[in-house]
Amino acid sequence: MTFVIHLRVFNFEGKLQVLPKQTKNVLTDLQDLLYATVRQASGQHTRLIEDIGRLYRANCSDKIAFEIMGVAWGHRVIGDRQLPVVKQEWLTPSFEEFERRNQWSLYNGFTHALKTTHSSEMMERLIGLHKLFME
Repeated sequence: MTFVIHLRVFNFEGKLQVLPKQTKNVLTDLQDLLYATVRQASGQHTRLIEDIGRLYRANCSDKIAFEIMGVAWGHRVIGDRQLPVVKQEWLTPSFEEFERRNQWSLYNGFTHALKTTHSSEMMERLIGLHKLFME
């Protein structure tokens, strides 16, 4: 039995990988890609834990928070309707865990606001958010 498959797979950095049309070995190729992605996930998890620690340790004044919000809006990480949500989450967090004035609480204000993002744009915006905070 022969079949053709054309797959697009996002890896953990949001990069699109395309498997070309195959008529044989497609399952082996897909399995290899999945194994590589899982191996990569371990390193990504470690890096994300380190990033969270860095954000948690970085104090953040209102001035810096508002500057980051402006840059995020200017780079289309957040939209017009999401900007006020981020501001509100910064000034009055919905969750007690994010009352501390650090970049981690601001980051979570952004992720809270991004919950309204259309699924087709979500990955790109979350990656943009993370890159913005890691600069």
